[in-house]
Amino acid sequence: MISEKRYQYVLDRACCQFEPDDPDFIRTTHRVYNAVDQCGDYEHLRSTRHFGPLAFYLAWHSSIDGLLVDMLDRDKAQDARDVVVLFADVHPNSSCAAAISELPQQDDDVAVIKTYLSTDCKNKDKVELSLRAMVDSQRSKGKTQNSSL
Repeated sequence: MISEKRYQYVLDRACCQFEPDDPDFIRTTHRVYNAVDQCGDYEHLRSTRHFGPLAFYLAWHSSIDGLLVDMLDRDKAQDARDVVVLFADVHPNSSCAAAISELPQQDDDVAVIKTYLSTDCKNKDKVELSLRAMVDSQRSKGKTQNSSL
């Protein structure tokens, strides 16, 4: 089922068949979350009840880089910021958490993402490239909208 990318089906079945603290539930959900992360198939779960637990799992395991790239590529800067803040909340002793707490404006999406990039990011090149592309895209959209006025 996982190889067929039926992630939601497998997770729904796990929720029906097992209690949340059952080792089989934990093993099954972790396998699905790892498969989603490895394949970059975050969109399969984005609008489901399973997306929050996926994001938490990735934050807990310090593996949010792929999810950030996906969010930035889809122009979801606020969602990407929220994932970085979740990471900082889950890891309060991390360099990222300390740096975010010192930011003058913690609601600045790009500043929070850049803080993660400069501290705890494992795949800096890929995340930074996606962030630059998103910022450039937003700038060009802003110029296009302003020039049409």
